[in-house]
Amino acid sequence: MNNQSASPNASMPLLVAAGLIGVGLIIGVISGLSHGSIVGGLLALAGLVPASYSAWLGIQKETQTTLLYSILLALAALGVGGLLTVLWLISAIF
Repeated sequence: MNNQSASPNASMPLLVAAGLIGVGLIIGVISGLSHGSIVGGLLALAGLVPASYSAWLGIQKETQTTLLYSILLALAALGVGGLLTVLWLISAIF
């Protein structure tokens, strides 16, 4: 009996996380990168959820590449989301 089919694949959450980060970045660029975007920032930050789930799957399967990609995407989600949100906050204040 093949037990591999019962375990979830970690590549789909990685793609979802990358997609959310990309869409958030595109929204931020369209709205003007110097002004930031709260919607783009929140979308990019939402990529943290599937990246964390994928990291958990990588830990369960003991695959280092999945864990590495998950951590890199989690850091990218925090960086892009935080940057867009802080830029929006600065432009809203000033």
